[in-house]
Amino acid sequence: MAILRPTILAGITYQRLLSVLSAVALIFMSAVFVRTMMPSFTAQQSHDACVKYSILQSHLTQELLPDTPARDASHLIIVAGHAIWKGQTSINAGEDASEWNLKDFQVGQQATFIKHIEMGVSQGLADQSALVVFSGGQTDRGAGPVSEAQSYWNLAMARSIISETDKEMAMRVLTEEYARDSYENLLFSICRFYEFTGVYPQKITVISHKFKGYRFDNLHRVALRYPKSSFKFIGLSPPGEEPSESERINAVEPFQQDPYACSHPMLVEKKIARNPFRRRAPYVDSCPQLYGLFTYCTLNDTFYEGPLPWDMKLPYTDDMRV
Repeated sequence: MAILRPTILAGITYQRLLSVLSAVALIFMSAVFVRTMMPSFTAQQSHDACVKYSILQSHLTQELLPDTPARDASHLIIVAGHAIWKGQTSINAGEDASEWNLKDFQVGQQATFIKHIEMGVSQGLADQSALVVFSGGQTDRGAGPVSEAQSYWNLAMARSIISETDKEMAMRVLTEEYARDSYENLLFSICRFYEFTGVYPQKITVISHKFKGYRFDNLHRVALRYPKSSFKFIGLSPPGEEPSESERINAVEPFQQDPYACSHPMLVEKKIARNPFRRRAPYVDSCPQLYGLFTYCTLNDTFYEGPLPWDMKLPYTDDMRV
């Protein structure tokens, strides 16, 4: 009888190869046994597990955060960014188009951007429970890695819209520096509110161009299932006619087909173009209760049906679709 001797094949002996194959077979059989003996996770259980993990991670990092100065805040005021102010400290700061990185169609709109900022801060001053969030990412390569939100905050300080002497008010005006479209203006600002306060807003006010009102109220709010009775939109339009046809083609219809802006080619391409510095938003980790929203994508107009922090906690009087 011939005696089989170990030979080398690509540096591996037959005995070692047999050992590896045996280990793989054992692992496979163990997995089959566990799969058979344990019930499969439902989608809800998988979601809950992810939320619990995210909350654990959040608790671990919160040890490095200071106590919030806005524990009693309940009203989120969002000023949606539209462009980036390049900066020039003077009493008339922001009024000249040369101080902004503007698209051709935005020339002449800078006065409206200032009105948005003024409206947001004045609304915040009138409500001690409010936080004002300037929202908008680093969307313009020509402006460098400066966000729309930070430039709005800088402009508000330069024009004394935010008073340096009112320390309490200054701490109630925040920036959200990752949003690339109007849907993210809303969702990301909600998360920024939660990051700062530890709770989700009971009331939301959005300030933007008037022609974007339908988009914010009837599309984005509905996609987030946020109560209509707790939501307000304030529209301040730039000079000239409102671009209703352009708004319908480039925003309303795409968002109707893709409420979460994750699959429609036009919406996806806009997000890519508005992120020249490859920023990645942190909110999946910092807002674990919204994990489902951040990871949900649909190829049709169906809405996310998982749990949300404001479910059954706020008065909800309107239909889901409007």
